[in-house]
Amino acid sequence: MSAVRTEADGGFSAHCAFPAGFTGFRGHFAGKPVLPGVCLVQAALVLAERAGGEPLRLLEVASAKFFRPVLPEVEVLLSGSVRREEAGTLVLKVRVTGNDSRIADFALRCEAETR
Repeated sequence: MSAVRTEADGGFSAHCAFPAGFTGFRGHFAGKPVLPGVCLVQAALVLAERAGGEPLRLLEVASAKFFRPVLPEVEVLLSGSVRREEAGTLVLKVRVTGNDSRIADFALRCEAETR
């Protein structure tokens, strides 16, 4: 993952590519590897943690739409925003793009993880 860019309005973004040897491609699918959507969700969480400086715990995938597959070595851009709800939970809205097209949109409900 490239360095995380943060915006004054709470937005964040980073480029990333998953190498062909990445374990997530194993068995998904034999002979034609496709990145599992859960890997994009995890990448978004890591990105939001780096941008916000605090560890997060996923509570719910509130919505997820996947439009195109992510193939090995293909660079994608994850960009998103964070909104804090009254209850203190965070809502991450994330868009994944690559090769000038939309790959996925999802919303995640999270909370700051206390250690």
